[in-house]
This record gives sequence, C-alpha cells and structure tokens, in this order.
Amino acid sequence: MAELAGLEWQLSDCFVAADDVPLSPADLAGLDWDRTGLRLVASARVLPFASNAPAIWSALARGEDPPCAEFAVQPVAFIVWRVDFICCFREISGVEAQLLPLLARPHLFGDLCADLAREHGEEAAIRMAGDLLARWMADGLVVGGPQD
Repeated sequence: MAELAGLEWQLSDCFVAADDVPLSPADLAGLDWDRTGLRLVASARVLPFASNAPAIWSALARGEDPPCAEFAVQPVAFIVWRVDFICCFREISGVEAQLLPLLARPHLFGDLCADLAREHGEEAAIRMAGDLLARWMADGLVVGGPQD
C-alpha cells in the first residue's frame, strides 16, 4: 500500500512540476556534442519499487481487476514524468537505470558516452547512447543545451 500511495503522490507531484521543453530531433542539428549537457525534465523522478505497485495502479486506472500484491525478487526502478498534461511512468533497467539518475542534474552527453565506452566498449557505447537518446527524446524525458 505504501508504494501504491507513493506512486500516486509522485504522479500528482510531477503533474504540477515546472514545464520544460524536451529535446527534439530538430534540436540535434548543430549541437556541439562535447559541450551539450542533458538533464531530465523537471517533472521526472526515478523511483525504486519492491512490489508490483505500478501494475496494480495501471490496472486500477484502466478500471480492471488489479493483480494480487507481490514483492519483486529484486527492486525495480521506474521513471515517472509528465508530457504536456499526461503523467507517464515506465520501468527502467540496466544501463538506463544507471544513467537516468545522473541526469537529475545536467550531465555532459560526451561524459555519458565515455562512461559507456569504458564499461561496454566503443562500438557498443555508440549504439547504446544513440538508442537511449532516441528513447528519451521520444518519451519527452530530456532537456539539452550547451554546458559551460
């Protein structure tokens, strides 16, 4: 119940968060990737869950019978954010779960790529960084711009 109430609270909180204009594909032209910083939109929060509270919340929101409450084998991270007037959430895992919390404050995209290259190799890092950036832009999760 506590996690279900916490999710509801975070969704309400992100609804009234400051507005941001997320990074769009058109914004990518002409960016200096060595100086471009990324950060999460103001409404975004990364939350850990030890239960299936998000699945219960989703079922209730759709007017369906919710699944029985269960604890996860391992905690699962979710990102909660708002796009226009719609609050969203989805599960995050792996590399994305490691990187998104870093973006609570502006973080150079080049530094994210360098971290990925050290851990996964340069070729994999390029693919991963491109896939993640595309997903984040499609979701309206990140703001970008020059960092000094």
